Amino acid sequence: MDTPTTITPAASQHSKFPLTPIQRRSLAIVVLIAAVALIGYFAYRHWQGSQLVPAGQMVTIASDGLPLAAMQRIDLEDGSLVPLNTEGQGTAVVLDAAHTDAKGYYLIGDPGFSRSNLYRQDRENPGVGLEELTHSTTLKFDLAYDDLSGVAAYVSVPEAGGDGHITVWSPLTKKETDIGAGMHPVLLPGGFFVVLERDGKVMSVNVETGEAYELLSLAPDAVFAVDAQNMKLALYVPALGTIQQFSIANSVGASFESAIQAPSAPGEMAFSGGALVTGTIDAGTGELVLARGDETFRVHPPAPLPGDYKLSILHD
Repeated sequence: MDTPTTITPAASQHSKFPLTPIQRRSLAIVVLIAAVALIGYFAYRHWQGSQLVPAGQMVTIASDGLPLAAMQRIDLEDGSLVPLNTEGQGTAVVLDAAHTDAKGYYLIGDPGFSRSNLYRQDRENPGVGLEELTHSTTLKFDLAYDDLSGVAAYVSVPEAGGDGHITVWSPLTKKETDIGAGMHPVLLPGGFFVVLERDGKVMSVNVETGEAYELLSLAPDAVFAVDAQNMKLALYVPALGTIQQFSIANSVGASFESAIQAPSAPGEMAFSGGALVTGTIDAGTGELVLARGDETFRVHPPAPLPGDYKLSILHD
């Protein structure tokens, strides 16, 4: 008669050092704390980002000087940068954009940044494609758009190079008009005036006549932003370390309203819903620090930002 074989279960790899109930509870608490901290971190990042702009809007970075780079969107959840692309661009590059609820306007050029043109797209039906609005051979960048009139303005540089000139495109004539040298154009409501930088001054230029009106002087390292909707202008004054705000309600003059101390020198500024958003590079980390009031948000560029860049707040 065979003797029954007794099979001894294989020892668990953990059975040699079993956890006590107290240790298991401690481990569970540690895991729970780590999970809550991780969730809290991402929730806080999202909350920080959502405070910068109203729901349905986004913050972008675009070159407003040479050399150019592709436009990028800031991910307000993780602080990363992603290219801003649009359907139908193919291998071309989006240099700048302006969005309304219904339409998107884009400066799109070749990857070599030798020429670009203005395009329009139906945002509700982007599959229809891009409509080319200009057909000139200049390199265009730093787009401004007025939703009220449909007028667009941008900096144009000839293929052969040279100084940038502000060019205005009219939806009525379908033509481009050169209104003279300048940088950083912003259209005021109605498309009759363009606020721009020229010869170390902030100027307001009448689009029809070309007549220019000095609004403010710009010191070296000064930056400014225009809130066209509310007819306001913000100017950083390096010598005082303040950001001064002015009314430009009459389009041809600036009236001082208020000043606030700037905690650090902003490299760029933009308005969001009537509130000022500043951008400053942290010299220690290389991060772009966005601030609106007491709220801050850090962006982690994978490479240095363009030497000349602007912040824009667009419809998402």
